[in-house]
Amino acid sequence: MRVFPILYFVLISFPSFAQQSKENLEKERLALLVKIESTNDILKKTSKDRVSHQGKLRILNSQIYQSLSLIKNVSTELDMIEEDVVETNDILEALQKDLEDLKKEYSKMLYSSSKMNQQEGYQKLSFLLASKTMNQFLSRLNYFEQYQGTRKYQMNQIIQVKDMLENKKVFLQKRKEDRLILLQTEKNQKNKLVRLRKEQKTLFSQIVNKEEDLKEEIEREKENFSNLNNLLAEIISNDLKKISTGEMGSDLFKLTPEAQIVSDSFQLNRSNLIWPVKKGFIAERFGKQPHPVLEKIWVENLGVDIVTSEAEEVRAVFDGKVAAVNKVVGLNYVVTLQHGDYYTVYANVKNVSVRVGQYVKRKAALAKVVSNTSSIPELQFQIWHNQNRLDPELWLAH
Repeated sequence: MRVFPILYFVLISFPSFAQQSKENLEKERLALLVKIESTNDILKKTSKDRVSHQGKLRILNSQIYQSLSLIKNVSTELDMIEEDVVETNDILEALQKDLEDLKKEYSKMLYSSSKMNQQEGYQKLSFLLASKTMNQFLSRLNYFEQYQGTRKYQMNQIIQVKDMLENKKVFLQKRKEDRLILLQTEKNQKNKLVRLRKEQKTLFSQIVNKEEDLKEEIEREKENFSNLNNLLAEIISNDLKKISTGEMGSDLFKLTPEAQIVSDSFQLNRSNLIWPVKKGFIAERFGKQPHPVLEKIWVENLGVDIVTSEAEEVRAVFDGKVAAVNKVVGLNYVVTLQHGDYYTVYANVKNVSVRVGQYVKRKAALAKVVSNTSSIPELQFQIWHNQNRLDPELWLAH
């Protein structure tokens, strides 16, 4: 009896990790589409007449980043689909050949069986009855039963291969349909990208003529954020002393057991924290980056700038205690929440609805977003661990 390796190959093809990658890409793509839709919704509500050229450029840069991310996602899945199509076609070809071979073998077996029934039926019975012992009789009977079992096995193989063939054809058709949808998505995003880059180029030429004004604005922002940075460092240092045992010196603090539990819980939620606003997109990311207009000028963001709707409600990303509420020049009010030795900072807000020392739950309303100097409703959001600033984008859910 011949074995057909393709049967085993098909059963292990398209492993679970490949399926997982596909699901991850789909999940990421849906999240990007939701983010793009949210961005468009926010922009509709933002008065374009009031937004400065620099503000418009920042928004355009964010839209371009989102489009590029979506194109990259779609391109990756298209590559996966192409691999699936090629592999499935190979499997279909091999399955078809196996099916033909199985049918030929089964036909030969039926022909041999028919001849035995016609010419050797009595010989089979005589062969059994001629057994000298009961063991010999049972052995010969077992032989004929195995022969019948082989016929059934061959028939089952044919049915199994036919089912596999049909399933692979359905899978192939589905992947081809997926490809058409993704190709259209990619085309739409590339067209959008061309339009956005044209707008970007126009704005860039309008802004570059105001180089001195831009440099002055950068210096003002540096000073404002430097003041905020110093203020937060002092707040956090004083606050850590209150929740520590005082056993590890002036710079390092050993948390009390209660504070350690809160800190550990916060840490476990890395990449799963809710956003501080229900709708919004990141207009400027964490860390040092080249200025979008001025050459050889670098700017540093202490957190992330999240553009949202006018007077959007700001909410706590995690359970915590209000460590401070301060007013900072250029950043309106700043609310600082303490989560063990982690801190979340919500700057450029108004109508603060919490007080120092108050315990708040996740999603609790803290304040409202204020428009920045570019007339864009924007929240400056930071995360600190002890005296170290962290990249909030790595902590927020995607």
